[in-house]
Amino acid sequence: MIKNLIRKNKLLTKILTPAYRYIIRFPRRLGYYKSPKMLRGELNLFKAIYMQCKTIVDVGTRFDVDYVAISQGNNINYFLFEANPRFYKRLILNLKPFKENVFSENLAIGGKNGFC
Repeated sequence: MIKNLIRKNKLLTKILTPAYRYIIRFPRRLGYYKSPKMLRGELNLFKAIYMQCKTIVDVGTRFDVDYVAISQGNNINYFLFEANPRFYKRLILNLKPFKENVFSENLAIGGKNGFC
């Protein structure tokens, strides 16, 4: 009912439409694109075992580089896969400081042939 009143009033529509975009919709997107920190248990497990690893494969990397940052300097090969192009662009930017054997790909494997 309120939406219909706003739509009928052109002045209210001009004022409230941008506000709706930036106040209500945009923060939801930010929450979705924000990278979650590794859980404490996952982090502790990784710290305990990474010295024994020669290769680390992370599927669905998003733009997290925690594994790479923690285990730098140990001659480990990293293979990072992220299907989402937006996440992949951020991943590439986050990987710039790391010079070790890091290979990243913007792809995934699915149950059907095609592109998403």
